[in-house]
Amino acid sequence: ATAYARAMASVEDQSKVAEKEAEVKKEQEQEVADMKANQEKEFAELRGEVMTEDTMLGLKQRIEEEKKARIEGLKKSREQFEKEERAKMEEELKLMEAKMNEQTQRERAELAKKKEQLYSRGEKRRQEMQDEFLQSANENQAPQTR
Repeated sequence: ATAYARAMASVEDQSKVAEKEAEVKKEQEQEVADMKANQEKEFAELRGEVMTEDTMLGLKQRIEEEKKARIEGLKKSREQFEKEERAKMEEELKLMEAKMNEQTQRERAELAKKKEQLYSRGEKRRQEMQDEFLQSANENQAPQTR
């Protein structure tokens, strides 16, 4: 019975030892797998394939800077466009003003010409009426002096 008990204890110990060996082996395999994963991650980071927190922050910062630069570029483009449009509008206004001034000058010259013509016709008509009046007065006076 003691031999049996020893044999059983030995089997039990062997079973525990085998169990412990399997557990240790599993832990070692996990450690090796973790080490390989860390090494792969580090290599990937070095190659720029994996985003770490630092590379994510750097990327976010670069994106923000690019966004700010683009916004600034768009602002400058808009300001330049507005400046050009304002200059075009001012030029168009000057041209319109010049055309209107020219038209006004033509109309004034035309009105002055018509005024002169009317004045001339009025003067001519007054002269004709005065001549008729004098002629009529002379005719009326002529018989009385005879």
